[in-house]
Amino acid sequence: MSNTHSIYFAGDLFNHKDLIGNLLLSEAIEKESAGRYLCVVPQHLEQSTNRSIDIRNSDLREVVKADLILLNFDGTELDSGTVIEFLFAKVLDIPAVILRSDFRAAGDQKRGDPWNLMCSGYPRTRRVSLNAMSWYQEAWKKGGGTSAILERFYGKLSKIINLTCFLKNHHFLTTNKCCRTFINGHCVFLEVDLVIYSVKKSSKLYWQRNKIRVLFNLIQNNYYGI
Repeated sequence: MSNTHSIYFAGDLFNHKDLIGNLLLSEAIEKESAGRYLCVVPQHLEQSTNRSIDIRNSDLREVVKADLILLNFDGTELDSGTVIEFLFAKVLDIPAVILRSDFRAAGDQKRGDPWNLMCSGYPRTRRVSLNAMSWYQEAWKKGGGTSAILERFYGKLSKIINLTCFLKNHHFLTTNKCCRTFINGHCVFLEVDLVIYSVKKSSKLYWQRNKIRVLFNLIQNNYYGI
């Protein structure tokens, strides 16, 4: 098994804060992990002048190839493209880390996650939550220029993400091999092991593994059929 794991960044790519934030965090994660994690940042794959279906295909192809997906769940409403990539990864049983640095309340859950209930409760999914304003103030008050502040902020965040991805549970990144056989034709069937909710007995949740067959048609055309 390779000692290097790829992390796909899923999130907004629409302004300078999104783009620079992705770049800073990806570099900090790679540095903190000493090369264990290699980050795939979609902004390095896309062209701003091309918004065709090929962009969707390219991004989803990278999701399938990834060992782990890191999702930016900031905002009072989640980005629809990010949600699609998240559910795509969950169908393939790809481990996910949800990052929320937004301190605002949101969503429809009274005591749960600060986003829509339909995006909660999936297996092999972890959450990293922080108050970005508080973290920034802490880093800023220690003095120094912009570089020093950014290094403190993203260095701290990258340590937590690296810990969440690997150190707490070595098996978190053990993915199903059949998910790696994708992308050498127009339509590819994948047989995927999924952990799904089965029954509830005596206030305990029971989970079962089921194999499903998923058809992907992501190359060159838009026809979907099984």
